[in-house]
Amino acid sequence: MTDSGMEADSVKGRRTRVKSRAAVLSRWVDRMELALEKPILGISMALVAATIVIAFEQVVERYGFGRSSSLLFEINGWMLVWYSYLPLYLLYRWNNHISIEMILVKLPPKRRERLQITNDLIVAGVAATLAYGGVLNCVLLISVGFTSASSLHAPMGVVTAVIPLSMAMLAFCASNSAVKRIVHSGAAHEPRSG
Repeated sequence: MTDSGMEADSVKGRRTRVKSRAAVLSRWVDRMELALEKPILGISMALVAATIVIAFEQVVERYGFGRSSSLLFEINGWMLVWYSYLPLYLLYRWNNHISIEMILVKLPPKRRERLQITNDLIVAGVAATLAYGGVLNCVLLISVGFTSASSLHAPMGVVTAVIPLSMAMLAFCASNSAVKRIVHSGAAHEPRSG
């Protein structure tokens, strides 16, 4: 075997090892994402149900008794924030989000895969940036002692912690999706030897 043949085999072996490690990591991340699905879905559903009950109670209290609780109104608003952000990760994971599907069906398979990988990487980057900014915002709000309206006195850093939490999970999910697509497309488009 020539030096160039051995070098090609060495490069191919390194690629195979990298892809194998990426595939193992991706499977581990898939299991972790799957383990997060039920709790996040359960919490989101409980928040929606509680919001409906509180909203109904507020309507009855306001129109039936001529008064309403500002505390419950504030709690309802924060639950709305939490159940709006928390399931973003699930929507992306299940591919139930606003997407560029109309463009994708018109593209050849290779370009479609590249566009999907690019989309995953952009989403991961934006979500990671928002997660970082959200953490800084939460730390700032907690350090200055900023609280919500007078009825609840909840630390705003804690109340808004869902934003960096959900963005970190979204960045994680989009990164994993990109890795899976790269590993899959790399295996499909591997040059044949011989």
